[in-house]
Amino acid sequence: MQTAAADGERVMVSVSEAARLKGVRKQTISEKLARLVADGRIATERRGREKVFPLAVYDAAFEETTDPSRIIAEQTKKATAGAIGSGENAGAVVNTELQKASIRAKQLEADERQIRVDQLLGRLKPIEEVTAAMQDCAAAIVRDIDQLPTFADDLAAAVTRGGVAGLREALKAKAREIRQTLERTMKLTATDDDEGRKLDA
Repeated sequence: MQTAAADGERVMVSVSEAARLKGVRKQTISEKLARLVADGRIATERRGREKVFPLAVYDAAFEETTDPSRIIAEQTKKATAGAIGSGENAGAVVNTELQKASIRAKQLEADERQIRVDQLLGRLKPIEEVTAAMQDCAAAIVRDIDQLPTFADDLAAAVTRGGVAGLREALKAKAREIRQTLERTMKLTATDDDEGRKLDA
């Protein structure tokens, strides 16, 4: 099984490995992984000729749990077959690979715990919440753009008073107003979201 070194990085698996660990078809993993990638919810990496992805992130997205003992069993099975085929000391090889698999299993549990903590602390948001917040921000921007024609009289007066320089200053002032309005709207959206979570709790 391909994973990052045991230095705090995430457990990475290929589609084939994930299918074996979960006892499902590769096509099932591929289809679900493709949806996550398309939605920007998971990133894959290339390891040699294989594409790998973080198992804990995949599990969190679909509210699944991969039994860490399956990682150990899978690695031990591969090590035993490899040792017997090469004529090596099977006991020593299996013991070494078992230790590595145990580290990977513990890292997967740590990955999953970290994701749960990030969710509880609000550092990870459901895609639905992010989409709703983006829609609120877009609506605020559209409202401000729709207000632009109401500035026509002010801008005309600025041109009369100061020519191009006066118009430039008036436009800068209006741009500042729009930015401030957007900042207030976004803060209110965030506050509403926090209040909603408190009420839900």
